[in-house]
Amino acid sequence: MASSILAATSLCRSCLARAPRHPSSAILPAISPLLSQASAFSTTPAQLVISKKTRSPRATKKKKPKTHWKIWNHADVPKWALMDAIRYIRAFEVGKDQNQMKYDLAVKLQTTKNGPTVKSRTKLPKAVRTDLKICVFAEGKQAEVARQMGAAVVGTTELWEEIRNGKIDFDRVLCHNSVYPDFQKANLGRILGPKGLMPSPKTATVVGNVAEAITAMIGASEYRERSGVVRIAIGKLAFTPEELRDNIKTFMNSLSKDLGRIEEDKRINEVVLSSTNSPGFSLSGEFRSDIGQDGDAVINPNFELAGIDAVRAEEQGHEEQQAEEETAAHEGLALA
Repeated sequence: MASSILAATSLCRSCLARAPRHPSSAILPAISPLLSQASAFSTTPAQLVISKKTRSPRATKKKKPKTHWKIWNHADVPKWALMDAIRYIRAFEVGKDQNQMKYDLAVKLQTTKNGPTVKSRTKLPKAVRTDLKICVFAEGKQAEVARQMGAAVVGTTELWEEIRNGKIDFDRVLCHNSVYPDFQKANLGRILGPKGLMPSPKTATVVGNVAEAITAMIGASEYRERSGVVRIAIGKLAFTPEELRDNIKTFMNSLSKDLGRIEEDKRINEVVLSSTNSPGFSLSGEFRSDIGQDGDAVINPNFELAGIDAVRAEEQGHEEQQAEEETAAHEGLALA
């Protein structure tokens, strides 16, 4: 009797061992309501979005992509006169070669992410870099003129082949009008474009007079807007404060003209001066801290440095004015 019971038990266990892990399709309709009720009380991470009160999934809002670059509130950020910023920056560069260390100026803009950007160059009163290697794509007399003016590399077809092979030993590129169509057919944009060396009529690097273009390019500094910030090497530590001030004035005037040519409204949020090894110092626009006595403005006063507080105040003023106009219009209709 006992042996028969053991045999029956072993048979039952063997049946369970061979049983499928997942329920068959025949019993799924019967157990699916039970499974759905059990899942409502699950504490797995996938179910954490279920509301505790209604036991229903909460509506998740999709974040709208930001159209403008982030602007920080500079109300509590100390502003420095140029002379004060220079003193602190030089303290960070003690023992360094003053002809190798450079002042960098960063102009932070209030602008959209996908809008037009600023890209230009200006000739500073005191050149920061004078050892530029200029490459000129030209033939005939224009090529001879380029060599006489001190161009490091001059040529066309053979030079383009060297560029394809990775030989790029120059810092700036100019192209004469006569060879520009052939240059476009050479398809060098993928090589020169990422390096910022692609000549284009928009950047005034496709020229008719090579001599004038080289003269203007020698001693000129290029700047470009990236992620809402325009950066430029504005001077060397060996420069006097007056030389640095003149360079900043020239650059800011040039930048103001570039911003004026763009249809989109771009405003300056902050101007920061730093060096190779120092932190940044937000400039106040003054040359000395005693600006009221014998100092003078570093930045053109006609070119407003609109901070975030000023921008917000202006926008709030427009909104209040619009609300007053709407209220007056409603009152006029009511009286009528």
